[in-house]
Amino acid sequence: MYFAHPYSPEERGSNEVLNRYVRRFIPKERKIETISQKELDQINHWINARPMKTLNWQSPRKVFQKHAVFG
Repeated sequence: MYFAHPYSPEERGSNEVLNRYVRRFIPKERKIETISQKELDQINHWINARPMKTLNWQSPRKVFQKHAVFG
């Protein structure tokens, strides 16, 4: 488990990148109550289907499916 220091975004790396992705869809001014489950699912799908450099340009979904054991 890793804890970053408060107000130190350079310690949080990929977390800050993912936060930026979410902010594309949900600005800080928007109230959380106004976001539907369908919209959250769409944002989640977009983030998990996006290729990432840290995953050798594969999507998180594809990497998860490759390594997960189902059943």
